[in-house]
Amino acid sequence: MNEIIDLSQEIYEGMPVFKDLPQVNMSIHNSHEEWSGIKNPKKKTPAVHKLELGEHTGKHVDFEVLL
Repeated sequence: MNEIIDLSQEIYEGMPVFKDLPQVNMSIHNSHEEWSGIKNPKKKTPAVHKLELGEHTGKHVDFEVLL
């Protein structure tokens, strides 16, 4: 029977990346307060995050099916 092994890891801003690859950047694109029209809220709660990262961020492996 085939076995799937999860090699994923947490992706976070400032994580190490291979040389010359883009850094991981995360920001709030729109907050609930902005969508509700609240001006200058003391706290913003994220509704949509913007993620910028290279396609090889984190684990980059070739998968092989073991029979």
